[in-house]
Amino acid sequence: MSLPTFGANHDLVAALAKYGARFMVVGGVATTFHVPERQTHDPGELDLLIDPSPENAKKVVAALETLGVRDLTVERLTKPYVQMPLKKRFQGGDFYADMLTPYSDEDFTACWERAAEDSISWVTVKVISKADQIARLRRSGQEKHARDVELLERALREKD
Repeated sequence: MSLPTFGANHDLVAALAKYGARFMVVGGVATTFHVPERQTHDPGELDLLIDPSPENAKKVVAALETLGVRDLTVERLTKPYVQMPLKKRFQGGDFYADMLTPYSDEDFTACWERAAEDSISWVTVKVISKADQIARLRRSGQEKHARDVELLERALREKD
């Protein structure tokens, strides 16, 4: 299966993978991965949680520079809970993604180890686990996230 996204998001993921950046798919695409019947308003928006280590942040910055994104810094990518929208028109199409850093009490490495694998086009990517996605969504007060928590919890119960 290949995760749903559109435009140059494929190029974004390929660039991150080429530079060896550690990231995982979170947000609506991850919820749809775990609960395929979930309906979404933005089927192609891609939320990527990145490893906030300085070494990884350098890889992310280098990868994004190859795509013409030059306004991100290593310092910004190492801070807790930063959300950086990447909405850019670009020769290969548009990319529509958010780069996120973990909450201060969220362990990226532990989430990485529990993550599932899938692909975007031909690039293998990590997808946050159901339990970790639930934990992230519970921090939000948004109604759409509350519904996603219900769907994911039901999927967890049905698995057992």
